[in-house]
Amino acid sequence: MAKECKDFTFLGKSLSDLSEPYISVDFDSERARDFALSRSIEYADTVSSRTEPSIRKAALDGHLTFEIHLIKDPDCCLTENDRIFTETQTRELARWLTSTDTSQFLRFTYENAEESDTCLFYGQFTDIQPFLASGELYGLRLTFECATCYGYTDEIVTDVHCQGSTLVSILNHSDDLNRCRYPKIHLEPEQTGQAYLVNLSDCHIYEDGMLPDASGNEALMELLKGKVEAYALNHGLEVHYRPDPLGDTKVVTIGNNTAIQFYFADSDGSLAKCAAFYRETTRSYYIIEGGFLCLNVKKSLPVHMDCEHVTLFDDIGRMITYESIGMNDVDYFYWPRLLSGENTYFLYAPDCRFTFTHRELRKAGA
Repeated sequence: MAKECKDFTFLGKSLSDLSEPYISVDFDSERARDFALSRSIEYADTVSSRTEPSIRKAALDGHLTFEIHLIKDPDCCLTENDRIFTETQTRELARWLTSTDTSQFLRFTYENAEESDTCLFYGQFTDIQPFLASGELYGLRLTFECATCYGYTDEIVTDVHCQGSTLVSILNHSDDLNRCRYPKIHLEPEQTGQAYLVNLSDCHIYEDGMLPDASGNEALMELLKGKVEAYALNHGLEVHYRPDPLGDTKVVTIGNNTAIQFYFADSDGSLAKCAAFYRETTRSYYIIEGGFLCLNVKKSLPVHMDCEHVTLFDDIGRMITYESIGMNDVDYFYWPRLLSGENTYFLYAPDCRFTFTHRELRKAGA
């Protein structure tokens, strides 16, 4: 099956950048598509009381493979000989497409921009074959083998300027419904202070509601602690706040007294790492477990979070340590992720721009 397109880009170079004008065609006029959606299923053993086996593991094991057929643009060829590929032109294509040992993104540009949002495929060119007519080289068959059975969308960017607190919705319509997508997050603070983010779609919400009116954040924090302790009392739990290392009686609060981290301990001594926070403008509060990340930010010192590869970098690519962002207990570190569907994020920062970037998987074949 040949994939037709207006242009494609590989290793930072486009087909339209070459010395000759080329176009993609289909030599075979086939309409078949490769989906590579075969699945391998591992079954458990059966016994006399269970004749239907359960499934231990199921995984997609196919690899998308497709061809790109190239000829010279007939509109730019004055004579028949101009349409024949020379050795120099063939070498130009071959050295560009076959000089990498690792999988790379292949980006397609279609004639109709709305034809498909699956514009990226990850893999390598594995073969180049000639298309001959009367013994002359009139075209090339390029074979591209993907590392997976997926295609990918272009980067989806969600940009939020947060001054105080805000709610933002991020959609993940990836075709892999049972897996999360891990975004890249760029934080660009304009003030030094503390920032935190909460994925309300990826946490266990013990309780939410509205705090009574109070004057100032310190008073609202006391009311919030009262809600936490009341919930613990009603459910047979104990609350263990994180103590301030500078004072034995003071409890660590976060973000100008808008959030607090603590442990819920049950009668067996099991601990759950939890957090509670409220929104200053509405006084709405949440008591949650998981999905909470807090970090110290400094003015004009951006932070790049690669949540898929669990790394933190600054603007010039140097790795950032957990201690430098105030994360002394790494058990509390939550790497933000996007569940399938709508994800509601609560963001807090004195003045900071959050930029979320992710790609979605597509099981639409090629």
